[in-house]
Amino acid sequence: MADGGMVGHALMLHEDEGGGGLALAVALAQYLLCENRHDGDSCGQCSACSRVSRLIHPDLHFAFPVSASSRSSSDKKPTSENYMEQWRELYAANPYFTEQQLYDALGMESKSGNISVAEAKRIIERLTLTALEGYYKIMVIWLPERMNSEAANKLLKILEEPYEGTLFILVTQAPEKVISTISSRCRHLRVPPMPRAELAAELEHRFSLAHEDALSVAASSSGSFGKACMRISGNADTEEYREILKSLIDASLSKDLYGAVLCGERAAALPGREKQKAFCTYACSFVRNMLMIRNGLSSIADADSDEAEYISKTAFSVRQDFFDKAIAAMDRAYMLIDRNVSAKTVFCDLADRFYLYI
Repeated sequence: MADGGMVGHALMLHEDEGGGGLALAVALAQYLLCENRHDGDSCGQCSACSRVSRLIHPDLHFAFPVSASSRSSSDKKPTSENYMEQWRELYAANPYFTEQQLYDALGMESKSGNISVAEAKRIIERLTLTALEGYYKIMVIWLPERMNSEAANKLLKILEEPYEGTLFILVTQAPEKVISTISSRCRHLRVPPMPRAELAAELEHRFSLAHEDALSVAASSSGSFGKACMRISGNADTEEYREILKSLIDASLSKDLYGAVLCGERAAALPGREKQKAFCTYACSFVRNMLMIRNGLSSIADADSDEAEYISKTAFSVRQDFFDKAIAAMDRAYMLIDRNVSAKTVFCDLADRFYLYI
């Protein structure tokens, strides 16, 4: 696309969590701004490449969801500009970071960020300036699904009639949640998950893992290199999510309603709505794996060895209609948490439903 002059003015990259969409956006920016690109890649050695790789090129800008925190000084309406130092440090350490890892790095552990009107004003201000070097001015917007309607309306004109040389690269994990007026003005490209064998080989090479361990991590990461890195580094909250869910399933199978409700309280006590939503996402994947294994499709389940052992013992103990009902209940819980409904109410209801459905 770049070589043929067909990049356009607005791309939307759809990645899975930790799937490399942001790294791809930066790589495209580096290719477009490189002074000596050749053979389908940037040179990696010129001044432009060096600055893009450190996210300090004057014609490369970023916007991402933020909220007020102890690290944004006294600004009541912070923008990405207030957090660029932490953003660069996080990207340098791991370009495949997750939304929760961003919030942790920005000191927003118990909050969810958003892309506000103040951010939209900042974006317009940056793009009205002439490119300082070369032709392109590139704005990377990470997680545009976090943009509110007021911000989207403010950006519509510059998206419809961008200044010459302007390129928007939006990286989303939920394209269906991006405001339609923004989404419709972008060219959509899917960043696919890595094949399991390819991901395992990369993990073996990069982290010196044994082949079987690499395959186990790759199987449980759904093709996401970012998730795989979290599991290997021990920073993932998966173990806690797994323990809560297994306890909920065991209590429901034992017809222990009080025990099931206690599991709901543990889920509600997870710090911050992003981790509560992450629990719902993990639980959906876990129940899907139960369905796959129950139907003899373990080859396409993304359960690691520990999960697979537990699932093999319990998948045949639940009702046949449990899977559809449970996944629908968890999708509903995710939606309610995202809309700021009381976590205690949501997860108490979810525990009750598990008890009834199982």
